[in-house]
Amino acid sequence: MKWKSALAAGLLMLVPVLASCAEPDATTGDSQDLTANGGKALFGDWTSNECESVDASTYQLRTYRFSSKGVTAFWERFSDPTCAESSKLMTITMSGTSKVTGLSHTVLGAANITVFIAHKSITPTDAGVAVVEKACGNHSWVAGQDEDVTADGCGAIVPAESVCPAEYDIIKLSHFDLYFGDRSHTLCSVSTRPTKLSPWGIGFQF
Repeated sequence: MKWKSALAAGLLMLVPVLASCAEPDATTGDSQDLTANGGKALFGDWTSNECESVDASTYQLRTYRFSSKGVTAFWERFSDPTCAESSKLMTITMSGTSKVTGLSHTVLGAANITVFIAHKSITPTDAGVAVVEKACGNHSWVAGQDEDVTADGCGAIVPAESVCPAEYDIIKLSHFDLYFGDRSHTLCSVSTRPTKLSPWGIGFQF
């Protein structure tokens, strides 16, 4: 368990930099440069604290795995607002590398992070096959089978590589919860970097 103790200590060292005692949308925070840390305090697994809404009929649970080799995100999509396993539609998997590039100038207490996405895939369930076929029927969808959508994406679910090779996001650590930026629009350019935090937090898995 030594690695967990060491990681917890690292996170605690970063808390004064990325977080204040206020709620995630606070407008005050520390202005210390984070680039020297390189995001190492993020290393580990982070999972949604609650079932999150994506749109009027879709919900999700997110897991992020940060390590020295990069970052992998697993987004599980559901049709039920409680994210019941029986309502699962698909798992979206994205992997690549990330870089903390300094503090946000619009959300104090948050940092800018750029995620370079090298691989994107979707694994639908039986119930989700119809959903992905409607979004991007150019693939041969089979329940339970992973389908690579890196190059051409999958409609509104996952953008194509040429459209979005990287996401320009913000990130804030509040105690042992992590908040990314608002995703009500695409984050595929510096100009579309979020100017507020998402209400959905992901918690560190000790």
